[in-house]
Amino acid sequence: MRESSVWNMMKIIEGELGYEKSRFGFVKHFERKTGEPISEEDSKKLPLHDLFPVFIDIIPDTEELEVFKNVFGFVPPSDPLLKLAFIENKCEPLESHAEWDVKASPKICDPDLLASMKIRSIPKRDKEHKRVKDVCDLYALLWYVEDYNKMLENVTRIIDRNDLEELKKNIDEDVIRNASNLIDVNKDTLKTAIERLYDQARKI
Repeated sequence: MRESSVWNMMKIIEGELGYEKSRFGFVKHFERKTGEPISEEDSKKLPLHDLFPVFIDIIPDTEELEVFKNVFGFVPPSDPLLKLAFIENKCEPLESHAEWDVKASPKICDPDLLASMKIRSIPKRDKEHKRVKDVCDLYALLWYVEDYNKMLENVTRIIDRNDLEELKKNIDEDVIRNASNLIDVNKDTLKTAIERLYDQARKI
């Protein structure tokens, strides 16, 4: 674990970039008016509206979470689907999408992989507002990034029927209504976009 890329990345985040450890990764506080970074201790002296925290959550592809906790001191949210990004290169350069200069060469997951990870994360959300946010993200990934039918087909190649059955159990009418209000999309349109995933599952 100490020889992994995660270890090296976390040393850079904490050392070179000056982030401090938080619940699932790291945080760095900035003074909202000046944009200058301030320490965790100084951030406690300012009202929340004067702060702008930036969080970096660590989401590894490991399933050995007890080992991870023993080494790094916390249990992160993890998803073995990320191995598809690292091993099968299901990712692409951020610079191909960014409208600003990208100093390094970071990559972002392919949209069908991101949508698959959202499907798996929604049932694990213990707070409704987080679940609503993930449903909004899932709808946007399915509907706006690539052809919708192509996305359905690709997603159901990555996840299995159990993932979709768990998704169906954890999205009720209240979540659909709150998500549609949040992104100003017709409730039935959003509901249909999600439910067609269940229809696609029958083909798996």
